[in-house]
Amino acid sequence: MVRRTRSHSSGFSFRAIASRSRSNPALFRLLTPERRAGIGPALPGLLLEWARAVRASGDDAETHTLLESAYGWGIAYGHHGTSVEAAGELAAAHALAGRTVAVRLWIDRATALHRANTGDPDVPMAARFASAVLAGWRLDLATAIRLLDECGLVPSIDADVFVSGLRALWLGQGGAGGAEARAGFERLVAGHPARSVVGRLVAQLVPAYLDLRADRPFAAAQNLVPDGPYRVWISAARAGANLALGDSEEAAVDAAVTIDEIAEWPYCDIQMRVIHAALALRAGRQDEAVAAFADALSLVAVHELPAPLLIVPPADLRELALAAFGDDTPPELSALLEALPPSAAPRSPAPLTPRELAVVRAVAARPTESNGEIAKALGVSGNTIKTQLKSVYRKLGVSSRAEVLALLADSGLLDA
Repeated sequence: MVRRTRSHSSGFSFRAIASRSRSNPALFRLLTPERRAGIGPALPGLLLEWARAVRASGDDAETHTLLESAYGWGIAYGHHGTSVEAAGELAAAHALAGRTVAVRLWIDRATALHRANTGDPDVPMAARFASAVLAGWRLDLATAIRLLDECGLVPSIDADVFVSGLRALWLGQGGAGGAEARAGFERLVAGHPARSVVGRLVAQLVPAYLDLRADRPFAAAQNLVPDGPYRVWISAARAGANLALGDSEEAAVDAAVTIDEIAEWPYCDIQMRVIHAALALRAGRQDEAVAAFADALSLVAVHELPAPLLIVPPADLRELALAAFGDDTPPELSALLEALPPSAAPRSPAPLTPRELAVVRAVAARPTESNGEIAKALGVSGNTIKTQLKSVYRKLGVSSRAEVLALLADSGLLDA
């Protein structure tokens, strides 16, 4: 069991790792009592190792099951250090999803067990990482960054991507040092691409969230590709970008998910509810908008998660607050609205397709060349270039190449 799991790990075949790691606990139960007794003391550490392997594949439910088993068997065999690690990693997993109550339960378990068995008053590393994430989702950014710096790297595949990405996100939201942190994160991902499913999710979401906060929805939308077990997270970010672009139709397509798809992730659930509220308000369905916004705010209160509300443009959030509360906005929401940047001017263009973007970049690189010359360079026909440019003009509301380049000059999209 161990050899096969580790052989897959060395080749970074996460699907094979996950498959093997899921079957290992069942195989353990099939061993004879004598064999089980022999391997039993090693089981807590093995379960922890298998949980990390499954987490890399994006199977949250199975990861939690394996971590809880590692915690329980660790206590049974007196391997309290393993139990502390498992509890801390459960806290971190729940924190990233926004399950605040579960986070606090596992932080308390990890901390109590750690202190009882070591006498060390400090909070364990993984539990401290979970506390940092909770602080970030509460928008207590100074505390989040301090805790993140204190905890170092969590024991996880792509741990450097997690820590660098969250640091860039929180510094970017806070305004100070954000550009430098983002550049460092992008260098890290470019030099050492994320290997796990959840690592690739972070690599997509962090730049997109920062682009949205910097009022660059074109760039945010272009770099998001909904796919895999976390596709609803990507879809929520795309919907936010399309709202900022003024394209309610595309935003509605992105936000077309079922409650079952998002119920396990309160952070994403809040995002989708406030997106639906913004779409309803834009369509003139005020009662529906107010009801959806109330649902989102209820989840914010239960989980102490104001950060997901920032997925919609500031103007939409202000209009929702006005529709729901008039001049009697609750203090917490009022403080959030006051911290938002000024509402951007409305936009109408929809995001460009990869093919359209390739043509626009070719035009930017060869501004004096004809359509035929650009077509030859791209290996397509002149008619293809013409068709793609017409579509770009329609989406951006312009009528010439020069206007396209001027409009996208500061969007980041012209960088190949």
